[in-house]
Amino acid sequence: MEVGRGVATVTREVGCCCVVGRCVHTFDHHCFWIGRCVGERNRRLFWWYLFTELMTLLWADAICASTFVKVTTGSWATDWFLVNLPNLAAIVVCLSFTLMLATLWFFQTYLIGTGQTSWEVLRSRSIFYLREVPEHVYPFSRGCCLNISSVCLRDPKRKAPHEWPMPAEPYGDAQRFWWIENEHWSCF
Repeated sequence: MEVGRGVATVTREVGCCCVVGRCVHTFDHHCFWIGRCVGERNRRLFWWYLFTELMTLLWADAICASTFVKVTTGSWATDWFLVNLPNLAAIVVCLSFTLMLATLWFFQTYLIGTGQTSWEVLRSRSIFYLREVPEHVYPFSRGCCLNISSVCLRDPKRKAPHEWPMPAEPYGDAQRFWWIENEHWSCF
């Protein structure tokens, strides 16, 4: 927290990634699947990457589901299971990956909607500017619609603000999130 000109401001820290040793503004996390840190400038692209991968997995699930063979001879249940065992294994693997990726995509969507990052959610008590903020209060949220538009419609040449107004005690406009607007800057 910095105090200047009589106004307290919160500075969103630059997160340093220990995997690649780089500092990233509005650090979210390091993604080993894409081999990069996810932060302010590529968070929108990461969200779209997750969405595309999820659609691809749903398509793979549909293909796996369409490969089952109908068995009409002998003991129906035993013969069907033996004939379709590889197909069953494939669809279980595909559905497992789909479930994991869908969970990650919904979590990232929630974070974007609430104006948070993964790093801030997982380390909220060790980040100095979030230590005193009550649980379920999101000081950088500007409301769901503005948060989403600031990530999805971000101009890549625009510089993000480095300071946001500190909410007045006890966190003035910062309310528990329920699609409520507040007056704090987003970092996107």
